[in-house]
Amino acid sequence: MTDSLLYAKILIVDDEKNITELLKEVYETEQCLVETASNGKEALDKLDSFHPHLILLDITMPILDGVETLKAVQVRSPGTEVIMVTAMNDVGLAEDCMQNGAFGYIVKPVDLEKLLEESSTALSHRKTEKIKQRNQAEEDRKKLQLTLQNKNLNNELFHALKFPISLLEFKDPEFVGHSKKIANMMEKLSQKMGASNSRLCYLAGLYHDFGKLTLPQRLIGLKINKSSPEDRTLFNSFPFHSHQMVQPHVHLRGLGAALLHQCENWDGTGFPDGLRKEEIPVESRMIAVANAWDEERLRMNQKDSNGLWHEEEVLKLVRLGEGDRFDPRVVQALEEVLSDPEFRNTPEEISISELKPKMILAENLFTRSGHLIASSNQALSASKISQIFEMHKTDPIASPIHISQSQ
Repeated sequence: MTDSLLYAKILIVDDEKNITELLKEVYETEQCLVETASNGKEALDKLDSFHPHLILLDITMPILDGVETLKAVQVRSPGTEVIMVTAMNDVGLAEDCMQNGAFGYIVKPVDLEKLLEESSTALSHRKTEKIKQRNQAEEDRKKLQLTLQNKNLNNELFHALKFPISLLEFKDPEFVGHSKKIANMMEKLSQKMGASNSRLCYLAGLYHDFGKLTLPQRLIGLKINKSSPEDRTLFNSFPFHSHQMVQPHVHLRGLGAALLHQCENWDGTGFPDGLRKEEIPVESRMIAVANAWDEERLRMNQKDSNGLWHEEEVLKLVRLGEGDRFDPRVVQALEEVLSDPEFRNTPEEISISELKPKMILAENLFTRSGHLIASSNQALSASKISQIFEMHKTDPIASPIHISQSQ
């Protein structure tokens, strides 16, 4: 007796009663638990109640033969090993059965010693496979758990990274307004280009100017091309500082790379590393185009009769850098974004009393004294609206309120 046969559950299926009785006695001597069946249908009826570890299955039987029974066993109990029992002229058929899931075959008249040896091997194989399945199931469970944990962490990290922007908005709403414009445009560009991580694109837009917060105040808003070489060098360090702010976090390495290379040019003439074309992270290429788009809009500083910016003229200016400063595909994506009817919605002018949460400002909102109380592209919250109302009491809103859309 071998350990693999001890208490094994064996189902013997053969239409010859003398064979089933003989084999039942042999296996019970090995302390196996044995059931018998005279045809395939009877065997399948016992499959669900007996749950055999091993089936000895005759090929030629009435009602339901061994081949059809094997197919049903493979579907209903794939963990059960099957040894085909065949007459000499059925060996080829038995080999076909092995190719379709049977573990082995025994030729009649049965060599009992060989049968027990084959049965022991089949049961050992079954145990090995079950261990592999359990290990794989455990590995899959751990991977799924890790994936869910990472997903939750990524969700929490994404929202946590948006929180400092909300705090900064109290101090510098104009800076944050520009950052949000770029972030929203980055998200749209990523969708047009089929980028795999729209959240990374959004955050890259949101944080692209953060390195400028480290610069001396005199450099903020300066016409940098007309400044001294020393000031230009200092100003051009801002991508490095943006990179350094996020790079230490292991999950923000991609964001750090996007910020570091936002001033690289498509033709390799940019900084800090002179990367060119596909060497530049795609998020960096998007920042360059989105930032140029918004800067040109602000520089133009005029509206048409419908209250819309002259997007066609802005696009023409951005196109001047296509192929040297900018990736042509990103410029094409920008053109597609700007042509979307949703993007071209005419802003609606409303009164302060009509402000509601989730409305998005189309323009910066100034008080009479020139204080910027809310930036364009900002989604209004109930607390922000309350703040606007309070400010309006002491320093009235001077500019018209234009709403572009609602979330």
